[in-house]
This record gives sequence, structure tokens and C-alpha cells, in this order.
Amino acid sequence: MTQYEYKSVPFIGVNQKELDVTQVAGQLTIKINEQVNDGWEFVQHCDVGIWVKPGCIAGLFGAAGQNRTSNQLIFRRPAESSQST
Repeated sequence: MTQYEYKSVPFIGVNQKELDVTQVAGQLTIKINEQVNDGWEFVQHCDVGIWVKPGCIAGLFGAAGQNRTSNQLIFRRPAESSQST
């Protein structure tokens, strides 16, 4: 059975003006291909929930923490061929 090492890479698509899914898809393709060219195999895209605590001043005024989402691209490669990341 092949053992793998995994790598998570954040992804945030950026539109210059209006929502353009083709533009974001191109950015995603570039990000995936960068990792593939370094020997990583694309596995999946996932959303990771993050709890963000309020800062000191905001906390003093009763601000609550917030849930945020981070888009992550998951890659893998066989452990025996691991290279430095």
C-alpha cells in the first residue's frame, strides 16, 4: 500500500471588477498547475472553518468571535519520493 504525504494550499480567487467565474477558474488552474509541476497530485478542494476571536479592544466592547471559511487545495505525493516543500 502506498503511503502519501499531503499538502494544503490556500486559494482565494480575485476578480478585477465583476464576478467572472472564468477568470477565477483560470486562477485556480494556475495554482493547481504550480503544485503539479512541483510533483504534487491534486486531490480535492475543501472549505475549512476558522473561529476568529475578536481583538482586545473589540473584546472590551463585547464583540463576539466570528466563523470564517478558508478555501484549501489538497495535494498528495508518495512519501518515498518526498522532496522539500
